[in-house]
Amino acid sequence: MRFRVLVFLGAMGAAWGVRAADAQAPAPPTASPSAPFVTPQQDVDILYAVPMPDGTNGGQRMRWSRAGLVQRVDLDGSATYMVTDYRARVLHVLDTRNHTQAQMAAPGGALTLPGEHPAGVFGSETDDTVAGEPCHWWRTADSDGQQARFCYAADGVLLAAQRGGVTIVRAVRVTRAPQDAGIFAMPEGYRRISAPSAAP
Repeated sequence: MRFRVLVFLGAMGAAWGVRAADAQAPAPPTASPSAPFVTPQQDVDILYAVPMPDGTNGGQRMRWSRAGLVQRVDLDGSATYMVTDYRARVLHVLDTRNHTQAQMAAPGGALTLPGEHPAGVFGSETDDTVAGEPCHWWRTADSDGQQARFCYAADGVLLAAQRGGVTIVRAVRVTRAPQDAGIFAMPEGYRRISAPSAAP
């Protein structure tokens, strides 16, 4: 199974450091001159434009629950969506057409908890506005060790990412609002199958 570029928390920045994945009573957010917040500090629903090889843009919707430390990613035109449980470090791939569910290890490094700054070296660049939201560009290595640029809002929402000067994702709509737990729940009656093999 071959996926388009996906925005996964912890998969779009430095080699994240993390303590135990228990978000109870996190430290209040504090400003840091050397690194951004890289995990949303609150529930959020983001629609990204993802440039495709044919010059068009694909749509990718990412929803995040701060309390559950869980993320859902839906791709336009796809019957498949993904739910990542960062407490359990598990990625669920769900096929709504065939009613199947596959499970595998979550991608990327460990999650940086809300209220914490990531490990790694960040270079501060310039301010910008993406999808009507102010953000700041940071230069660092992505989860593949490649130099990349990321524009983060002050509250840890990723609004744009570039690699080699090419845009990978760019937000077109951002809604900060509580996300219902049912969005991330495993549907009933789905058949478990083997995890899809990684694309070459």
